[in-house]
Amino acid sequence: VMPFGISLLIEQLKFERASAEASEERFGAVMDGAAIGMGLIDTNGNWITANRSLTTMLGYSEAELRSLTFLDVTHPDDRVASADAAMRLFGGEVETTRFEKRYLRKDGAIVCALVATSAVRDKASGAALYLISQLEDITARKQAEAALAASGSRWNFALESARQGVWDVDLRTGKSFHSPMWKALLGYADDEIGEDDTGLWLELVHPDDRARVEEAEAAFMDGRSEAFECEFRVRHKDGHYLWVLDRGRIIERDADGKPLRKIGTYTDITGSRQQAAAIAASENRWNFALESARQGVWDFDVRTRTSFYSPMWKALLGYADDEITVDDSGFWMTLIHPDDLPRVLDASREHMAGQTELFECEFRMCHKDGRWVWILDRGKVIERDADGAPIRMIGTHTDITRQKEAEHDIRRLSHRLQLAASAGRIGLWEMDADTREMWWDDGLFTLFGVPPGSGDGHEIFRRLVPPDDLKRIDDEIGRTIGTGRPLAGEFRLITPSGEVRNIQMAADLVNHPGESRRVLAGVDWDVTEQRRLTQALSEEKERLRVTLESIGDAVICTDTAARVTFINPAATAETGWAAEEAIGRPVTDVFNIIDEATDQPVAGPVEACLR
Repeated sequence: VMPFGISLLIEQLKFERASAEASEERFGAVMDGAAIGMGLIDTNGNWITANRSLTTMLGYSEAELRSLTFLDVTHPDDRVASADAAMRLFGGEVETTRFEKRYLRKDGAIVCALVATSAVRDKASGAALYLISQLEDITARKQAEAALAASGSRWNFALESARQGVWDVDLRTGKSFHSPMWKALLGYADDEIGEDDTGLWLELVHPDDRARVEEAEAAFMDGRSEAFECEFRVRHKDGHYLWVLDRGRIIERDADGKPLRKIGTYTDITGSRQQAAAIAASENRWNFALESARQGVWDFDVRTRTSFYSPMWKALLGYADDEITVDDSGFWMTLIHPDDLPRVLDASREHMAGQTELFECEFRMCHKDGRWVWILDRGKVIERDADGAPIRMIGTHTDITRQKEAEHDIRRLSHRLQLAASAGRIGLWEMDADTREMWWDDGLFTLFGVPPGSGDGHEIFRRLVPPDDLKRIDDEIGRTIGTGRPLAGEFRLITPSGEVRNIQMAADLVNHPGESRRVLAGVDWDVTEQRRLTQALSEEKERLRVTLESIGDAVICTDTAARVTFINPAATAETGWAAEEAIGRPVTDVFNIIDEATDQPVAGPVEACLR
């Protein structure tokens, strides 16, 4: 029996060994053919075996791995967690572990893996014999997740930095998501608004804007518009309203095209709206100022050779606003006077070439009614390309016809005045009331007997006028400057040739508009001959007086009003009127002429003589 029993035992052992070898072969075949990495690890942490997927994943040969522990190929930051998991498996605390960890390839690259590990135990004692680890390479997935997270972070950062609030509406559930920034724009904390129905945003819209917003939303939802875009006011938590730009799109529809999900953004445009309103107000003020000042504006696109003209620009030339549209034919140049056109084109070319800071030119343009009007044209290139070539130029037209006519009248009057001054030996001068600096015209130099422009007028005056007259004239000038009363006086001058001349002076204090300085404007003229004639007449009158007083005949002289101006001694004796009593009385009071025929006084004897 014993030999038979031993024989059976031997056969049983052979069968079990064969079964084990077959099982090991099947396990080896499964490991080698597995798409994921598989390996066995002994109780010391050494690799017992590794399949091709694992060696390919880590870059080591199987022989190289057998000389390493599993911790040797684990990323330093993951070694503590990996060792702890192994200890729990070997200690029997858990049967399997599953977690993500990083490995280091032989070339130093990092491999991310999802690791599932189980312990193989002795059936009798339950002690762990070795560990079976399965490693799924998830490096590509982790990189994609990192890229997605980075992309999401960038988008979130960009949206937050730009203060763009995001909304996301699931139309199937009627729930809305609002980003923290969306809530912050309206003054709410993140936890103050959760998922809500889709009507919340519309409740916050300003009542005056709601109908317009609802129309835009309806067109968006039923497909009449590709996207939703609308500017409107929404109520802030504190009660005030802010302007937002709301943009959105449908990102998901069902098979029938019905919207399922829409996403969009809120942008706070209150500042830009206020800025636009301020710009519009500024433009209105400028337009009002330009229109009030009758300044016509032009805007020239150099590249397209087109010009825009404001209504006032057209009105200056007699045209209605709709009579001239955008000009791409150089119409304005056809209106310029032919004699002025070359000068205008030269000034324009010089400015566009950067040779002048501003374009400024005065010229004549043909009015719609055929007359010529004078225009002051000012402009400037406001935009140039990288090479400095002009792109855009803007300027204004000002009607200066009246100014030009006034200038013409002034020139004509000045010419006449110069002719009169020259003919009458008159000189013109001005003196600064504060600095006493003087300006003389050519006539005054001639009057003083010196060549025009031959020196300082003030110095010449003080050199040629005798001291007594100079002091008196200085005093008169001082009184006029101090009181503002007109100056009138006379002085003598001794010309360089030694001739003595009598000069009459008249001047007045003038305040120029817009200037603080005061100017004494004066005129001098030669009265030498007049004074000589006056002296001669006085002497002749004296001789006549002596003669009349010495004769024996009675003589009475009167003026044209028949008042006595002279009575000689003989007439005094005959009439009984003393000279001092008679002079100034009507001649008929002193004596009467009797008509011998009628024996009556003659009426109006002086008038009869004058007739």
